[in-house]
Amino acid sequence: SGNSYVTGFFYGRAIFGLGEANETTLTSAGVNIQSYGSGGGSNDIFVAKYNAGGALLWVKQAGGDSDDHGRAIAVEGGGNSYVTGYAGGSLFVAKYDPTGALLWTKRADGVPTDEAATVLGSGRGLDIGVDGSGNSYITGSFTGDATFGPDEPNETMLTSAGNWDIFMAKFEPAGALGWAGRAGGASDDYGRGIAVHESGNSYVTGDFSGAATFGQGETHETTLTSAGQVDIFVANFDPSGALLWASRDGGTSDDYGRGIGVDGSGNSYVTGDFTGRVTFGTTPAIGLRAVQTTETILTSIGASDIFLAKYGADVVLPVTLGYYRADRDRDALTFHWQTVTESGTAGFNILAVMPEGRTLLNSELIPSTVIDAVMPIDYRFGVSGNAAL
Repeated sequence: SGNSYVTGFFYGRAIFGLGEANETTLTSAGVNIQSYGSGGGSNDIFVAKYNAGGALLWVKQAGGDSDDHGRAIAVEGGGNSYVTGYAGGSLFVAKYDPTGALLWTKRADGVPTDEAATVLGSGRGLDIGVDGSGNSYITGSFTGDATFGPDEPNETMLTSAGNWDIFMAKFEPAGALGWAGRAGGASDDYGRGIAVHESGNSYVTGDFSGAATFGQGETHETTLTSAGQVDIFVANFDPSGALLWASRDGGTSDDYGRGIGVDGSGNSYVTGDFTGRVTFGTTPAIGLRAVQTTETILTSIGASDIFLAKYGADVVLPVTLGYYRADRDRDALTFHWQTVTESGTAGFNILAVMPEGRTLLNSELIPSTVIDAVMPIDYRFGVSGNAAL
C-alpha cells in the first residue's frame, strides 16, 4: 500500500509530522528541555510509519537513561514491523503491529571486554530482514559474551574470538530464538547487512580484518584472510543457520560491505565503499560456492568510492555415491548408482581402464531429463557396448 517505515534515534525534543493531523512531539529520556543542549540525557529510539503520501501515521519512542539507537527496520506483508539496534549495553530486536503497538521485544545481554564496549554497548544490531512466515533475521557485532534467547529452549551463548565479532540470529514470529551463530577472528569484524531468500537462506555482508572464520566446526567451515586492513565478506547460511559458503573481496586499503539484497533466484546484490584499488571475484570455490570466473578491478577516484556487485546463485553440488553397479546385456551396458545427497541435475564422469591400459569408457553421463531430487535417487543409463570400446 506504499506505507514507509523509519527507525533511528534522536536527542532532546523531536517533532514528527509537523502541522499534520498526527503531529507528535517526543522527548528523549533524562533531558531537561530547558537546557538539553548542555550535554545531559541520552539518545532514544524512534519508530515511525508514514502513508504513501508522506503523512505521519504514528511514531513510537523507546529507550532509557542510556544511549539507545534504532539501526534497521524490516516489514512483512501483513504490516508488522521489526526493528533492531542497541539499547544501553545490549542489542535488541522488537516487533510492532500495523498500528504501532509493541508485540514483543528481545535483547541479548553481554559482558563487554573493553572500554569502548562499555560506552557503545556489548552488542549492536545493525541490520534486520524478515521472511514470508514472519521469522526475523538480524546481524551485527558483539564483544565478550552475549546470550541469545535466555531461558528458552534454544538459548545460545556466543563468545567473541577478538574484540568485535559478527553475529547472526533468527527469531520466530512470536519472538522465540530460532538459532544464533558467530563469525570472526582476533581483529574487529562486523555484520552490516542481511537479506533473506524465500527458501529461508540468509545472506550476510560486512567487513573483517586479518583472518576470520565462518561456520566454525561445521561441514563448510571457511577462514577468509583480508588482503588489506579491512576487506568485504559475503556469506550464505541455510535455514538452520549452517554456513553454505563465504567469500571475500577487497584490496590493500579499507573496504566495507554495507548492505545486501537477494532476488528470487538466489542472486545476491551487495553495496558498500572502497578505497584505492580493489579486486572482486577472486575467491576460489569455498564451501558450496562455485569458482568465481568474473574478476573485476575497481579504482576509487576520490578517497572512498561506492560499489555495487552482483553474486550468482550457482553452487558446487556435493554428491556422495551410495552404491554403484554396471550390468551388461549383450551389446548394452547399464550403469546404476544411488547418491546419498544431491540437489538438482547431476552427472558423473566414468573412466574404466583394463589391466593392459586400454580405456573402455571415458565420458560424462548426464540424465536425459532434468531431475530435482532432495532424496537418494537410483539413476540408470544405457550405453552401447560398441561405443564403450
